[in-house]
Amino acid sequence: MSDIIFRTPPEFTISAARYFLDEVESVFKWNNLEKKNFQLDVGHTEKIDIFGQLLLYKFLEYSVKHHCFYFPKINVNNKVTDELKKSTFWSLVNDFIRNQDVNYKELKFREFRGIFIVPINLTTKTRDEAEALYAPRITSYYRDIKVQFVVLSCMGEVASNFHEHSNDKTNAILVASGNESNFRIACADTGVGIISSLKPALGQEYQRKEKYEILQKSVEKEVTSKLNTNHTGCGLWLIDSFVTGLKGELHIYSEGAYYINHQGKVKRGECPYWKGTIIYVYLPFNSKKALMKMREIMEEGLIEI
Repeated sequence: MSDIIFRTPPEFTISAARYFLDEVESVFKWNNLEKKNFQLDVGHTEKIDIFGQLLLYKFLEYSVKHHCFYFPKINVNNKVTDELKKSTFWSLVNDFIRNQDVNYKELKFREFRGIFIVPINLTTKTRDEAEALYAPRITSYYRDIKVQFVVLSCMGEVASNFHEHSNDKTNAILVASGNESNFRIACADTGVGIISSLKPALGQEYQRKEKYEILQKSVEKEVTSKLNTNHTGCGLWLIDSFVTGLKGELHIYSEGAYYINHQGKVKRGECPYWKGTIIYVYLPFNSKKALMKMREIMEEGLIEI
């Protein structure tokens, strides 16, 4: 039997998202197959950020929990290992490598290269509990009220979105990092994706629409999968508006579709399949004028709702 080899890209960042999804999409069809001669090769990766670390971890978590491989081999170089240790992802990855129960409670916050928000398991925490972990660190690091406002709003809306859609205990993991000039958020799960969650709530006209058309609806104002509730459907719309105003980036990948807002320019379409949802947000703070408009965006959304 020939070897099955999955390779991570040389630079495992948001720019390599579709490459990695293409590598691993077949794993979601291999539940309980315990395929032999599998190797995850991370040895050629020279750069890995919070996005790459999160996806690497979520892939390992899914394949182990669903018995996709039989005694897989994992090749990790020193550079990747060092980054995983700095971000505390290493303890999670190492638990899976050693076939041990993962203990999220043991993760400790570490600050380096600015501010870093250690991986938070949103499935085991309410939105308020998650906010209590990251909010004090954000407000103590960013003294500018406008920056605090944008960062906390986006963190809260990402967390809220995954709380709404990750309803099957598949460990939605939130991680973030930033410095004086920017802030990045990454969150992923392997549960019920946005498309499967939102499609039934859109009405008959959307039942035959393409997946990417349904995914794009999720960033529109007042669109929610939670009908007849107090959910306003403004979460992803708000993040998308912040990203456009600050000339940042928003990436959403879910169930074979993607939505990308790059500095206000939108791309959408089909992509390799990921069970569940991945969200990545990049917020630059180099424009004071743009930051001044962020509160106006928030107030507009709240007043209209």
